[in-house]
Amino acid sequence: MIDHDALRRIAHELYVPVIHANHGDEGTRALRVVLEFLGRLFERIEPELLNAPLIVLHPISGFDEASLPVNPNHAQDIPSLAPLVRGPCVIRIRDRGFECWSDKAIDLSIVSKKAVVYCFDRGAERFVVDGTDHHVPAVDTTQASVFARPTFGSLREALQRYRHRVRASSCLLFNATWEDGNRLFFRSGAEEDMRRSMHQYLATVLRDAEVRPEQNVDETHPIDIKVTWMFTTRLALIEIKWLGKSRDAGRITATHGDSRAKSGANQLANYLDANRIQAPEHITRGYLVVIDGRRRGLNAESTTITRADGLHYDGVEIAFNPEYHKARDDFDEPIRLFCEPICTAT
Repeated sequence: MIDHDALRRIAHELYVPVIHANHGDEGTRALRVVLEFLGRLFERIEPELLNAPLIVLHPISGFDEASLPVNPNHAQDIPSLAPLVRGPCVIRIRDRGFECWSDKAIDLSIVSKKAVVYCFDRGAERFVVDGTDHHVPAVDTTQASVFARPTFGSLREALQRYRHRVRASSCLLFNATWEDGNRLFFRSGAEEDMRRSMHQYLATVLRDAEVRPEQNVDETHPIDIKVTWMFTTRLALIEIKWLGKSRDAGRITATHGDSRAKSGANQLANYLDANRIQAPEHITRGYLVVIDGRRRGLNAESTTITRADGLHYDGVEIAFNPEYHKARDDFDEPIRLFCEPICTAT
C-alpha cells in the first residue's frame, strides 16, 4: 500500500526544487557540482566509517567569506583531500581545488544563505537552505549515503539473507557438507563446500562486485573469500569458521567449539593488517562468518537427536575477546549462522 502522506512529505522536503527556488539557476549549477563531488569523495572515503559530522559547501554570488573559519588546509584533488577528512570536518569546493577545516564550527544558518550546503551525520543526510534543513530520503538501507555506491552495507545484508540457506541447508552445495541425513555431523573436509556455497551465492547477489575464493592477502596467508567492488577502492575479506563435529567412517575426526571462532577473529585481524600493507590505497573491511553446527550430547554412534539437544546452541552467542568489531573500524560484527538439524519428536 502506498503511503500518500509519506510521498507528500518527501515531495515537500526534496532539496532540488527548494535550492532552485532560493538560489535560482546559479544554485542549481552549484548543486550539480556538490552532487558530483560527493560521488567522487565517497569513492575515496567510506561514509559508513564517518563517525563525526561532514559538511560540504559550494558558495554562490554574494557569499560572506567572513562566515568561514580562517587557516584552512588546501587540497588540489580528491585523493589529496581524502586523508584530511578526520573528525568533524567542513569542506569548501572552490573553482580549483578544495579547502578543508577540521574541528571548526560554522553557523549553517548564515553560510546557507548564499551557498549550497550538504551535511552528513552518522547516516543522516540533509541539505541546509537558508537555515532550514531538507532531509535526503534514505531509499536503500544498505547504503550509508544515497550518493555512494552500495558496498559494505550490501554485503552485510547479503550475508544476513544467506542465513536462511544455511539454517535449512537449502543450498545444494552447503547440503553436501553433512556426513549424515539428519545434519548432525559435518563430513571431513567440508570447508571447501562451505566456501563454494557462499562464493556462488555472493557472486549471484552482489552487484558490480568481483567475488573470488581463496585469495592470498600476502605471500603465505589465504582468505576464504575476497570481494572487490568495481570502480571503487573497496575490498572485503571474508573468513569462514565452522563449529560442531565432523565424522568419517563412524569416527569423529574433529570437534570445534567457541575457541575456533575466537581464533578465526584473531586470524582475520591479522589478515586485515597484512592486507593494509599490500593494498594501502584500498578501504578494506573484514567479515567473520561462523557456521554453527554444534549439537549437544553427540557421540560417534549418534544417528538421531531430540529438539532440545539439536537446537540447544541455536541462541547461544559467542563472547569474543577482544571484540575487534568494537575496537577497529575495519572489522564488521561477526555473523553466526546456525544450521538446524532434523530432530526427532522427543
